[in-house]
Amino acid sequence: MIRKKVFCMLIIFCLLFLFAGCGSKENLPVYPMEDLGEYGIVLTVDGVRYQRDLAEYGDEQACYYRDHDTYVWTPAGGKGKQIGVCGEGAEDGSGLAVYEIAGDEERGFLYTQPRKYYFGGVEGRLWMREDISLGTPDAEMVSSVTVVYGEEERASIQINDPAMIAALTEAYSSGGEKAEGAFLEGDGWSGRFLVLHHKDYPFLQYRIQYRCHSAKGRAVFCQRDKLTWSLLPQEWMELLAGCGNRQGD
Repeated sequence: MIRKKVFCMLIIFCLLFLFAGCGSKENLPVYPMEDLGEYGIVLTVDGVRYQRDLAEYGDEQACYYRDHDTYVWTPAGGKGKQIGVCGEGAEDGSGLAVYEIAGDEERGFLYTQPRKYYFGGVEGRLWMREDISLGTPDAEMVSSVTVVYGEEERASIQINDPAMIAALTEAYSSGGEKAEGAFLEGDGWSGRFLVLHHKDYPFLQYRIQYRCHSAKGRAVFCQRDKLTWSLLPQEWMELLAGCGNRQGD
């Protein structure tokens, strides 16, 4: 008898939990998204228009966003709360989920991600308000650079010197002097990323892959094509010359 009562109570509890979950499901607004062909796509949220660049590289105004991606501006703190849905099938449970960007209180940028998983992974996109532009990092755009070491991606040094930042961004935008080699960790090379922080939008960051060799006193960075390596400026080589030792600190 007691078991029967307990069983009934469990069923009632589960039903109440299920109904409570259904009742608390939020009806998110559906935002219009317009395909302008070669001019890109426009997402309108509460009367504000957002855009993204269809090219993976192009002028890099708003490309792909993946966790810890390189060679594009990405949200440093990830996505914020979901504010709506958009795209084809949005009203039927598919389409794209629309999120705020963590730390972006003025909502200058948004992030969309498919609501259903598909084979090959779920790809997200970074959107920007149509009056905002980003572009490749330059000295006026970057407030600081964080040097990240090792597989655990431990931040060891932060550079705020304008001259150092200018030297790095100039070498990056110009392509720098090409360097030949594989720069593998097993050959004495180490290092992970140079993380550039946006001056006007501190919630955005730009990651450049790099390697350095303490014994050789050389440092290189990887180009956006992810195949070509170039020499870092001399002042950066000197700074990173002991990176192998710092990694073990």
